[in-house]
Amino acid sequence: MARPGIVTAVTTANGGAAVGPVEDHAAGHTGKLRPMSSGRARCAPLKLARDDSDGWCRGGPVPGAELFSFNFTKHLAAAFTVARTSKSERSGRAMSKAHLTIADEVQEAIAAGSADRCSGVAERVASLFIASAGSLDVEQQALFADIFERLVNTIELRALADVGARIALAELSAQLAPVPQAPVGVIRRLALHDDIAVAGPVLSESPRLTNEDLIEIAKTRSEKHLIAIAGRWWLQEIVTDALLARRYPSVSRQLMKNPGARVSPAGFAAVVAQAAGDAELTIAAGIRADLPAALRATLLEGATEAVRARLLAAAPPHLYE
Repeated sequence: MARPGIVTAVTTANGGAAVGPVEDHAAGHTGKLRPMSSGRARCAPLKLARDDSDGWCRGGPVPGAELFSFNFTKHLAAAFTVARTSKSERSGRAMSKAHLTIADEVQEAIAAGSADRCSGVAERVASLFIASAGSLDVEQQALFADIFERLVNTIELRALADVGARIALAELSAQLAPVPQAPVGVIRRLALHDDIAVAGPVLSESPRLTNEDLIEIAKTRSEKHLIAIAGRWWLQEIVTDALLARRYPSVSRQLMKNPGARVSPAGFAAVVAQAAGDAELTIAAGIRADLPAALRATLLEGATEAVRARLLAAAPPHLYE
């Protein structure tokens, strides 16, 4: 039975293209064309799942790089061809050729082990993924995740010595960071990257990172990684406690300026202790409505006269009545 909203594009005998539904049939059907006398073509269902008979093949000039079998292009094209709405035959031909070209490019870039080629292809794949993410099924999402993993693998092999490869990873991170359906494994990998230009976008924005992920990074990564986490639009106390435990004044300032960061009483006590001699932190903490009253008084008492005046001028009047 056909699943609405998913199509497959195929080349006809006369060089045109046809678009038809991908159907759910028993595994074992392969996507073969059946020529029709009119010069058009019908498309039998494309199998989206991998199996033992046509799984990934290993090899190639780059250690650790994984090549795809000939069936990869078929699977990738099927994953990419997600229907937007009804299109003209002309636009269908253009979409078909673009998708098949990108499928070939992914396979060839990984086979060649070229970071430059993988970078360009990764950007295009990410754009397609973002455009269709809400319409992909579980198998298609898994296929995209595999594609991203292999592209990132190839780019990272060059990243230590190639500035361009690091820039490519940073751009991919920025593209995937706001996407709710972004592959979890890829997001975690980018978030743990040593280069903050790569890790920063997903640390500050990706909804795919869990509290456990954020706590692990807060305990093990650099001050810049912690600052990126501290700027997330919503943080629970368990995460802010982990961030504050590292005692970085810059991280504490970022948290105090973030209205979406929830802070525990113990966390606020650590901030107030840290604020002595730090005017910016004193003011940022002192104007928060959720700062416990006793700690607010302690903060005000410890401030210099100049800082106290700035704090009282910046804070809502009812906080210090």
